[in-house]
Amino acid sequence: MSCSKERGEKKVIITKQVVVPDYKAQENGMVLEVTQEIDPVDPREWDNMGEMVCWHPRYLLGDRQIGTQHEVDEILLDILDEKFDFSETQRENISYYADSSVLLRAVLMHTKTALLPLYLYDHSGISMSTGSRLFRMMDGAGWDWNITGIIYATENSIKKEFGVAEITEEVREKAKDQLREEAHAYDLYLRGEVYEFRLYNADTDEDIDSCGGFMGDSIKDLKADIERMLPEAYKHLTGLLEPCEY
Repeated sequence: MSCSKERGEKKVIITKQVVVPDYKAQENGMVLEVTQEIDPVDPREWDNMGEMVCWHPRYLLGDRQIGTQHEVDEILLDILDEKFDFSETQRENISYYADSSVLLRAVLMHTKTALLPLYLYDHSGISMSTGSRLFRMMDGAGWDWNITGIIYATENSIKKEFGVAEITEEVREKAKDQLREEAHAYDLYLRGEVYEFRLYNADTDEDIDSCGGFMGDSIKDLKADIERMLPEAYKHLTGLLEPCEY
């Protein structure tokens, strides 16, 4: 009996509840296998600095899913309110007269909030990015991608994360870089690029070590992280890993 589970463009083959590895190394009876995780931890469950807010008709994405323009405006107003502590009347007036573009400009100009757009590419799987350049290259007409949300960190969040009393432009840029890293981790999760390893004795099937949650676009990206976690005597096995062919 066999089945398959698809995530993005990748397929994991399961036979009798045994997952077929993606990469394998073997030496002197010791085997190192690297396998795509079936049910990885969502990186948005980590202790992230940023808040990821998304809107999409079919997918539940990020930390918060919203469905109306009014909800976007309320988020931007919340950011401004944290900075300026509006009265109830002031907030109502701003909400009535200012549209999303005005609120966004106000956030970017008058606060030190780090805020980036989120784009989603949806074709034989989904991929997310804070920039649209790659998606434009793949689909210049824009049929398969669009803006789908924002990721941001307020002034208070940035101060807490970096342990500073004031936010300089350098700190703000570092915060943006961290938001890009968070979005990239979430993209890897959406594309199924999360792996685990198992180190075992081929003769006895005894497990020596195992660990999961490794993220990367290729085995090259994963090797260094896996090597750090392996017992000293078996670290060299990462250099012997080869793709499994079936």
